[in-house]
Amino acid sequence: MSSKTRTIAYGIAALAVAAVLVAAYTYIPAFMSQTQASSTYVVMLTDPPSVPSGTLWLNLTYSGVSLHVTTPGKGSQWVDVPAPGTVNLLGLYSQNESQVIASSKIPVGSLVDQVRLDVVSVQIDVNNTVSSVASVTNQISISINNPQAAGAGISGSLLNMMPSIAQISGVNASGGAANYFVMVPSATAIAKGNVSQSEAGMGQRMKLSAQDHSELQQAEAAGNVTVVGSSLAVNGNTTALTVTLKNDGKTNATVFGLVLHGNLSASLYLPSGLCPVNATSHNQTTNGRPANQTGCVNARQIEHPDTLAFRIDTTSNTLVPLFGDQSFNGTSMLLVQPGQTVTLSFSGTIQLSPKAAPVIVITPVSGQSYMLRLMGEGFETSTVTAT
Repeated sequence: MSSKTRTIAYGIAALAVAAVLVAAYTYIPAFMSQTQASSTYVVMLTDPPSVPSGTLWLNLTYSGVSLHVTTPGKGSQWVDVPAPGTVNLLGLYSQNESQVIASSKIPVGSLVDQVRLDVVSVQIDVNNTVSSVASVTNQISISINNPQAAGAGISGSLLNMMPSIAQISGVNASGGAANYFVMVPSATAIAKGNVSQSEAGMGQRMKLSAQDHSELQQAEAAGNVTVVGSSLAVNGNTTALTVTLKNDGKTNATVFGLVLHGNLSASLYLPSGLCPVNATSHNQTTNGRPANQTGCVNARQIEHPDTLAFRIDTTSNTLVPLFGDQSFNGTSMLLVQPGQTVTLSFSGTIQLSPKAAPVIVITPVSGQSYMLRLMGEGFETSTVTAT
């Protein structure tokens, strides 16, 4: 994927950041013998996330990091590095810094070509209100651009996380206001050679060099997946979305999910039917909620969302809306092989139903144009007009 369009109207915050918990040792994999020549390999993280306006911090908690290691004469295997931690994803980029989040020993001459992060949970603070964030996937696996064989010194990789946070302002089961958040990750990674001892300690932060920025941009531009076709149709409350993508490169590419951005319509439904979004109840209680299920939410005006997030059901190549009203404990990682064309689709009613009567139905607006943002190893943007 490439970064043809870097700006999107989510509201981007740039705040100071620190890892609040990191493991403090260098992991030695079980397959390595005590006499085997080894090299230290570190994983560093930087991050420019897209977040809602008013975001104070965005904390991602992970259980560990995994390295895909190929050793001459021994084949390839995933090496799990038990380095759990929680990182605020909002500021390393603004400080032009990276931070070491994992350290492991690997055999000299071996090659690390992929890095995987196992996500446990995500939380966000927007205007001093802390909320849980649903991630479309609990694993983020990224190929390293131009990997290098490990020498006798310290080497590593720099993981550039670029997640987007979608926010939907809705109602809860009691009819009160509630905000729901979803994270759709995107990332690239580059190899780092000749890392100094002072830069390699767990939690160590270091300035990004001009070369780092250049190589990260090259990694984004090297993305292979492009959107070759799309359609968006609305019929009443039913939405039909199809996106066709193709891997034009020579290596596999991973896609985590899709973001649809633009002017969306929202309607509130109770069991009795449609509730106009700016109506007041004629049968209300003193706490401002309906006395029964025949009236509308008192003086409640729904904020129309401008972003929808979709995970990918890889068993059927279908897109599944994810609102953040419930957690998703699964993996949304579509592997697209070189030359392969894949069509992802959704057809149905996009609705937020917080476990009870209120239901918010969301639809695109016929005639409006929307931005499609395909998120994975880098990202690819395209536009589609609703019919």
